[in-house]
Amino acid sequence: MLFVLSLLVACRPECTALETGGARDRCLYEQAEAALPTLTAVELGWVSAEIEDPIFRTTLILEWVRDHRGRADDADRDLVCGLLDGIERHHCVRDLMAAHLNR
Repeated sequence: MLFVLSLLVACRPECTALETGGARDRCLYEQAEAALPTLTAVELGWVSAEIEDPIFRTTLILEWVRDHRGRADDADRDLVCGLLDGIERHHCVRDLMAAHLNR
């Protein structure tokens, strides 16, 4: 949780100074993407809530899923996949539950 706050604070000078919209969302996405290997599911939830554009938000979440296959527990899976809708949610659950099948 502290990392999320530090990530959002780190984003503030560059990203939150931008008006809401594409430029701000791209900035938040790029900063979060750089931190993906160490980003927890809870942190991902906080960051994705700040991103309004569904393309950037969904892409970030799916990249997290790809990077955390085999390392996410049930609580992480429920939290992260719950951020998605429709077919993306289904694929997320499948990918995190059966990482060995997605090589």
